[in-house]
Amino acid sequence: MRLIGKLIAVSVALLAGCVAAPPKSDDVVLKNTPPREKVTNYSAALTKLGLMTEIYPVNPIYIQSTPIDDKTGTSGVTVGEIPKDITEMTKSALNSIGGKVTYIPYDQDYLSSKYGLSTKIRLPDIVISGGITEFDRALETIGSSRDVGVDSTLNGEAIGIEAGKQGKQGTARITLDFNMLDYHYMTGIPRVNVRNTMEVHKARSENGFNISLFGLSFGSKGEIKKVQGRHDAVRLLVELSVIQMIGKYVGIPYWRILDENAAPDPYVVDRWKATYSQSSDQQRIDDIQTWLYLYGFDVPRTDILDPPTINALTTLKGPNALHGKSIDFQLYSDILFNIPITEQAKHRRRNLKEQPTHSSAISLEMVLNQKTFKEGDHLIVTTRISKDGHLDCYYQDGQGTVFRIYPNPLQNTTVTAGGVVTKIPDSRIHNGNFTIEVGSSRNNEFVACVAGTDPLDNYSATAHSVPPLTPIKVTNLQALLDEFNDGKSAGKITYQIERIPIN
Repeated sequence: MRLIGKLIAVSVALLAGCVAAPPKSDDVVLKNTPPREKVTNYSAALTKLGLMTEIYPVNPIYIQSTPIDDKTGTSGVTVGEIPKDITEMTKSALNSIGGKVTYIPYDQDYLSSKYGLSTKIRLPDIVISGGITEFDRALETIGSSRDVGVDSTLNGEAIGIEAGKQGKQGTARITLDFNMLDYHYMTGIPRVNVRNTMEVHKARSENGFNISLFGLSFGSKGEIKKVQGRHDAVRLLVELSVIQMIGKYVGIPYWRILDENAAPDPYVVDRWKATYSQSSDQQRIDDIQTWLYLYGFDVPRTDILDPPTINALTTLKGPNALHGKSIDFQLYSDILFNIPITEQAKHRRRNLKEQPTHSSAISLEMVLNQKTFKEGDHLIVTTRISKDGHLDCYYQDGQGTVFRIYPNPLQNTTVTAGGVVTKIPDSRIHNGNFTIEVGSSRNNEFVACVAGTDPLDNYSATAHSVPPLTPIKVTNLQALLDEFNDGKSAGKITYQIERIPIN
């Protein structure tokens, strides 16, 4: 009975310790965490994307975001389990890029106050739309439980010990869709879209034990619950999607800044295959020499595979880099997609105009989309200039009327980047809203492009006397081109004119 008395005393003491004394303020300690900058897995990648736009041949981009929110309705039902509106996350991601990407906010009050005033407002070229399109909460739930108990008697009195552990894990999935739109017509840009999904997890673990002595019982129970942040996951999806969208739109190898083992984007590769196939051997070599300069090789741009170019390629890619005397697409893309993403490369891109070249004049390539045309066919002009400069393109219809078709309201670019293929009209921008249909006049329809290092209106006031796509008061296209002859004689302008072959 002495042992029983001691056990009862211990039990009473333990129970008293559990319930008798009220908690003190010192029993609860709050962590004092100072504020800090939010850094995600893609924070550095966003900045690198901006750097890439200054290294690769990219024209300035002005972009806006539509309101982007939860399309599933889950945020309202679950009171904030996922964010209801992710527009600000998208704005923050866009504004974090820098480089040649400029975010244009949409503020109705500001626009209303400026309407009709002389203040110039920069309009965006493209718009991002989208939202959270899927949230599947209970994709997978796994539970586990372990229990152990011992019951016995002591001097005819019941005693028992019980212990247990329980756990539960759950998986949910969040999906985000983004689309790129043309601002002027609010039409989608084909293949410039993303659908990204991410699984988020939560887990709960519970431990407990219980002791029963002579009708008295006491025990302990603890629970830990961990939930992967849904809002944090959404931000990661937003930032990843923004990187992909901008990378697709401008055609740069954005996957390099996401993961060392990331696969190339087929859409970007296809665009450069088209550029490669539409280029002459001389232009491909000029591209390679430009890119080698960005790598750090001081090769002159001669448009031929001269010894300095071959030596640089051998140093970079080994003695078997070249197959014959031409550049195949494998080498072309390998050099292009691996240009260093460094401040040095950005500096060299800015100084390309000081790089030794075979000619200080700008060069121009212009190709029509068909060898022959018939009435009603759509004309597409593909152009490329050798270095950053100014580009105009003109079309003369069958009645002899001349129009400026580039720049135009949807391709309103002040400076065109060197080495960039420009299509007029560009289906991924105009999406069928601007087309040029060939007429029936076999000998009177022409197209011409003019390129220069200086603004072209310095040489021809007539060419820019009316808005684009408006008839120009000139006798014919050749008469308009003659106004540029002074600049051509000085080596600052070049132009090319072609009769449209109509059957």
